[in-house]
Amino acid sequence: MPIHVVLRAFGHVRSHGAGCGIGLLCLGLVLLGGCDRSAPQGAADSVSGTSSSIADLAGGSVPGDGTQAVGNSGSKVGTAGVISEADAEEFAQLLRAAVQNNDQAAFLRMLDIDGLLERSWSGLAISSSAKQAFNGGVKTSFIEQGALFRDIRQAVEQGGSFEPLRIRERDGDRTAIFRLLLNGGGLNYQEFRVIRRPDGSLAADDVHILLSGEWMSETLHRSCIAVAAELDRGLFDKLTGKRQLLMKHMEEVGRMVTAERQGNSAEALRIYATLPAGLQSDKNVLLMRFRAASNLNQDGPYMEAMADVRKHLPNDPCASFLSIDYHLMRGEFDEAMAGVEQVDASVGGDAYLHVLRASLHAEQDDLDGMRAAGLAAVEGEPTLVDGYWTMINCENLAENYDEVVRWIKALSVHDPHEAIDFIGADGFEDFVASDAFQQWRQSELNLN
Repeated sequence: MPIHVVLRAFGHVRSHGAGCGIGLLCLGLVLLGGCDRSAPQGAADSVSGTSSSIADLAGGSVPGDGTQAVGNSGSKVGTAGVISEADAEEFAQLLRAAVQNNDQAAFLRMLDIDGLLERSWSGLAISSSAKQAFNGGVKTSFIEQGALFRDIRQAVEQGGSFEPLRIRERDGDRTAIFRLLLNGGGLNYQEFRVIRRPDGSLAADDVHILLSGEWMSETLHRSCIAVAAELDRGLFDKLTGKRQLLMKHMEEVGRMVTAERQGNSAEALRIYATLPAGLQSDKNVLLMRFRAASNLNQDGPYMEAMADVRKHLPNDPCASFLSIDYHLMRGEFDEAMAGVEQVDASVGGDAYLHVLRASLHAEQDDLDGMRAAGLAAVEGEPTLVDGYWTMINCENLAENYDEVVRWIKALSVHDPHEAIDFIGADGFEDFVASDAFQQWRQSELNLN
């Protein structure tokens, strides 16, 4: 079995991002409406491929004949009064089971895509045919292309996890927070707004993504405005600044999206560099550029992308999250730790964040701090294997090899390991040569 060493907080984002890390956490959802290439033929066809790249467009009504005013669909009506904690807990367990069982159909039953789309169209008016065409493309992304489910399931298959963290009330809604971990530590949180359908079944009609800093309906709302502006010249003429810039450069943004999704990070960054300066500071374009830079796995472009996110989105929650790695790579450990504390407060606490704290202590050769954080992780979530690995790494660095053996045995209750797994593992050479290891190895041989 591979040896799992976690000594940095978010450095893994660059090496693991291609799988689903930032792609799922930010862009997989930001670009959701643009994933479909077989949307119903109709008025929205000309924008269905790139409309979800639209960002920072303000909501508004589209005047004209033959339009349909779309209401809030309950977007301002909290669900906490009708959804109990037990209801939300039931929803969370059903959603987790669908992922664990690789049951996409069950997962989709837990999502109210129609409700999500109604929330996304809130405050806009558009022809029914255009709305149906756009909605059809989004539904195809979910149903046929497996948007959201596919990336979560891929993370689990690669050794990560998708676990419910807690149930809470947020702005009058009852929500279920999930922690998504990639193998190696890639982290994000997804918060599902739980509702009850007329038939009595539980579902979620919106998802808040911490790394994108907004609800999925907010992301799709900007795409809906793009569709409306494409069809109504009056609304297009009302757009100013980067909003109209983005409409004018939809083709380039679409090619950037395509290049990034096909894994051609260098081409995506090249296209980004050709965009007007005003458009380069658009939130969705910035996040596409960040993902491309993270997948390129080069410190220079990665740091530049993070710096620009921080510069242009200083108060956005996604910037706070990404700043942890930014500060870590600059050796600004106090600032990085402050970022972890902000995330902790945002999600209401998580034992895994102690693993990140331990990583920051390790970067500063503070083994006492690393040990305290590791213990807090294990005590806070006894099944969290990263907590045990933190303790194994800490005691290995401290050359407390009897403790290394003890923590490996504790880990093995949840994730079995044998002495042979550590032979040849980087960083464990002195441990393998120690008396503690030899005694452990011999005891295993005697048992066999």
